[in-house]
Amino acid sequence: RIFRVTKVFSELRELVSAMINAVAALAWSLILLLMIMYTFAIIFLQAAQGCLEDGSCSRAETTVWYSHLPMTMYTLFCAISGGDWVVMAAPLTNSSGIYALMWAVYLVLSMFSILNLLTGVFVAVSSEVQSHGALIRQKISAEENFVRDMQDLFIMLDSSKTGMLTREELSHCAQNDYVVAFLENTGLTITDFHTLFELLDYNHSGDMSIVDFIAGCERLRGPAKSMYMQKLMLQVAGLERSAEQQQCQLDSVAGAIQELKVQQLLAPAPAVLTV
Repeated sequence: RIFRVTKVFSELRELVSAMINAVAALAWSLILLLMIMYTFAIIFLQAAQGCLEDGSCSRAETTVWYSHLPMTMYTLFCAISGGDWVVMAAPLTNSSGIYALMWAVYLVLSMFSILNLLTGVFVAVSSEVQSHGALIRQKISAEENFVRDMQDLFIMLDSSKTGMLTREELSHCAQNDYVVAFLENTGLTITDFHTLFELLDYNHSGDMSIVDFIAGCERLRGPAKSMYMQKLMLQVAGLERSAEQQQCQLDSVAGAIQELKVQQLLAPAPAVLTV
C-alpha cells in the first residue's frame, strides 16, 4: 500500500509485480531443472562408481565431485552457476569420451534451454506488467488532460464570468471554428449546440456549472459506454412499467364509468305526479 500511493516507486512496484506474477513459471522451471539434474546425477554417479571399480579414474578426484547423489547434484548445480565444469567433468571425461558427450548434453539442456527459457519468462511477464501499467498511466493522463481542457474551454465560453454557462454563451461558439475543432479533437463531434445544451443541462435550469459541463462532456465523448446503455435500459423499463400501471388505472376507471352508464340506463324512470 505504501508503494501504491507513491508515484516515485512505480517502477519498483512494477518490478515486484513482475516477480510475483512469474512465481508459478519460476517454480515449474525449477522443478524441470531439478528433474534434469537428478537424472544426470544418477547417470554420472553410476559412471563414477564404474570408473572407480575398474580403476580408470582417480579415487581422490572422483570422490570430491561424485561421492553420493546429493553431492553429485550439487556438482551439477555448480557447473551451471559459474563453477569450472571442465574440472568437475574431468574425472569422468578422462576415462571415456561418452561421458564428455553426456556432460555436453546436460549443459545444453540446462544452460541453453532451461535457463534461457526462464529468462524469457521473466522478460515476457515484466513486459506484460509494464505494458499494463503504461496503459493505466496513459488512461489516467488522458482523463486529466481532458478535464483540464474542458476547464479552459468553460472559462473561455463563460464570457459573463459568472461561473455559470448559459444557452446563449454556448450557442455563440457555433461560429467559432477554434472551439468546434477543439471539441472534435477531444472526441466531441457537435453539429447542433442547442441540442448539446439540452443534453448537458439535466436540470433544465437554463445554465450549468463547470462541474456539470465537464461531467456532461465526459458522458458524450466517444462511443456510448455499456454502463450508460444499461442505465438507459433501466430507465426505459421503468417508464414501461409506469405506463402499464397508468393504463391499468385508466382501464379500471373506464370500466367503472361504463358500469355507471349501464346502471343509469337500467334504472326505472321516476313516476310522474299528476294534479
